[in-house]
Amino acid sequence: MAKHPSLNQIALFSCNVHFYPCLLLLCTYFNRYKKFLAHQGGRFKEMAIASVTNI
Repeated sequence: MAKHPSLNQIALFSCNVHFYPCLLLLCTYFNRYKKFLAHQGGRFKEMAIASVTNI
């Protein structure tokens, strides 16, 4: 039982553990949203192709 962390330690640990996954989740959500928009009308694909060909 002595090895179990206190509630404060658990709270701090969970805050640190959840901060970076939240950032990752936001990034993955943003990428999925971009892909979704790309599927909706190919606007992102067109913009990407245009930006590549304009170079």
